[in-house]
Amino acid sequence: MSLVVTESYEIEAKDPGDIVVVIRPPNGPTLLHFPVKALSVDKTIDITPEYGTGSHLSYQLTPGKIGFSGSFRVGTFVGHGEADEVRNDRIDGAEKEALVKMLTDQGDEGLPLYFSIEVHDRKRTEEGEGGEADALIEKYTGCMLSGDGIDIGEPGTTVSRSYPFVAMRRSPK
Repeated sequence: MSLVVTESYEIEAKDPGDIVVVIRPPNGPTLLHFPVKALSVDKTIDITPEYGTGSHLSYQLTPGKIGFSGSFRVGTFVGHGEADEVRNDRIDGAEKEALVKMLTDQGDEGLPLYFSIEVHDRKRTEEGEGGEADALIEKYTGCMLSGDGIDIGEPGTTVSRSYPFVAMRRSPK
């Protein structure tokens, strides 16, 4: 008996630059689009074995609580505005933490606010350069940051910020 393969699948987005994250913050219609260095999300399901009488082995497994937790990492500060190439100016320091400010309550000790994350393919131009968000891959709603961190490495390396989060829902489930 031979094995017959009827469908073939490809792995896409081999480079993290091929993924764009769209953040929908709670305080307004503003969307933040940016490519991520890394995105990791784990789905956990509590599975409980059910036991009956007459055997020491379980007779079924019952799924329980479902949770989503993950983190994303960006390769620099996410801010509003662009560097002025003519004067070689950088983004103003007050604007470099736009993402943290949108996702946390600055008036209440930085407590997290609800937001959603959309993972999109990244559009490619004819020149092969990456563009804005394209087709939606998956969406996480009811998210809250569970912390954030910064990694400032050796001179010449990219500063990276990590944002761990917990989500209530994922689509597709």
